[in-house]
Amino acid sequence: MDFVEALDIKSLPPGSHTVISISGKEVLLFNIDGEISAIGNICLHKGGLLSEGKVEKKYDGHYVTCPWHGWEYNVKTGAAPPGFVTSKPSMILWSKTIRFLFQRYQECYL
Repeated sequence: MDFVEALDIKSLPPGSHTVISISGKEVLLFNIDGEISAIGNICLHKGGLLSEGKVEKKYDGHYVTCPWHGWEYNVKTGAAPPGFVTSKPSMILWSKTIRFLFQRYQECYL
């Protein structure tokens, strides 16, 4: 697997989020209490930019709300809030991949 340097982790302080591009895809990175996670930046409903949405602690974790129609995504898992079922796992896949890569980075370099 080839690694692509996306950003210096110091530029993502706790409580912040930013958008990076990896292989032409927009990825939204979060730093929640020192834990890095990522989901796709585009809402699965109508394509709103999640990076323009509000991040809040609610339900069972931290969620970003799409500014267009209010769809919510868990910033760590990419999943919908409790009680909702999604048939589109792309958000969850991004989150798991980024968490794995960041964990490997920490093991190797920190």
